[in-house]
Amino acid sequence: MSAIFLIGASGTGKSAIVRELAKAGFTAADVDAAVAGSQGYTLEDFYVLLEPERRKALVARALDDFLDDVEADPTGRWALAIPSDALGESLEEPVQAALVRARLRDAGTVVKLTGDLSTLVTRNGLIGQRSATMVMPRKEFRLMLAARDEVYDAVAHYTFDTTKREAADVARELIALV
Repeated sequence: MSAIFLIGASGTGKSAIVRELAKAGFTAADVDAAVAGSQGYTLEDFYVLLEPERRKALVARALDDFLDDVEADPTGRWALAIPSDALGESLEEPVQAALVRARLRDAGTVVKLTGDLSTLVTRNGLIGQRSATMVMPRKEFRLMLAARDEVYDAVAHYTFDTTKREAADVARELIALV
């Protein structure tokens, strides 16, 4: 099975890299964007207008469906960008998050994408011209990164730093892994 699951914080390049993998012939999906579209929302509205628990439930259901597809086609080439909060906020989260993490590890290659803090806050619009309209202050973003890091590390087979890297270059390296 050639399945690549991209995990990591917002701004690490999951969406851009999964698009590059699609260009390379992978059946690819950006899970939160696919769910938002299926519900009639833009990705931005999906995060702003839906209650977090409702959004997480929709994403969890879709992720289960995507994983069913991956497992049903073991010869396929798959790539999924997993939303940053889909694996839980900590390793002590409910059993469902632990089951998703285990299922990902068993179904393919899980790659944690990272970036230095300066790059991530810039990519997320928390610095520069858009910083006046930020939803999440930089300090909260840094704390969220630290909290989720143990979750990402527990499930990832590999870690790739995307700081100062083009999505196409990272995608080529990922393809070489599988």
